[in-house]
Amino acid sequence: MQQRFNKHILLVEKWLIDHESVSHDQLQENYISAYDTHCTLDSPTVAAFSALTDDCATQYWLDAFYTQSGENRQEYLTKLKREKLNRS
Repeated sequence: MQQRFNKHILLVEKWLIDHESVSHDQLQENYISAYDTHCTLDSPTVAAFSALTDDCATQYWLDAFYTQSGENRQEYLTKLKREKLNRS
């Protein structure tokens, strides 16, 4: 069974790895989509929003997401690494 990743968190992680890989417009769209999807200020939504402003806040909310969801951050980072390799 293939793991389902939170697409909003994936984009924020991608941005944290390389700020140039995600545009400001993409970050804004990600925040709006996260809010529309979750309809609340939960950790994916706030992480998506904080990526628009502050690395430290982004890290805090990503940590909150992984703690609350029980998901493994390393699996997200591995997925991003694979995607980057596949594009090369």
